Amino acid sequence: MQKVDSVFQKPLQAALGSALAYLEGLDRSPVAATVDLSVLRQRIGRPLANDGVPAAQVVADLVQDVEGGISARRVGASLVG
Repeated sequence: MQKVDSVFQKPLQAALGSALAYLEGLDRSPVAATVDLSVLRQRIGRPLANDGVPAAQVVADLVQDVEGGISARRVGASLVG
């Protein structure tokens, strides 16, 4: 198996950490969204920086921006390990 290029390490670790935190908190999270669509659009629709942003920061920003807008359901959980 080939080693993953180091440029991918931080963003993939950020995504994995966020996904695991989401799954670990499912039983304490509301099933329905707690913010409405207009709030999510405002958060996600902010202007982009002229300069590049590290990929791990993009993942962290996206996780923060969608907070309260993702349904907390275990769809397909029986199919995962």
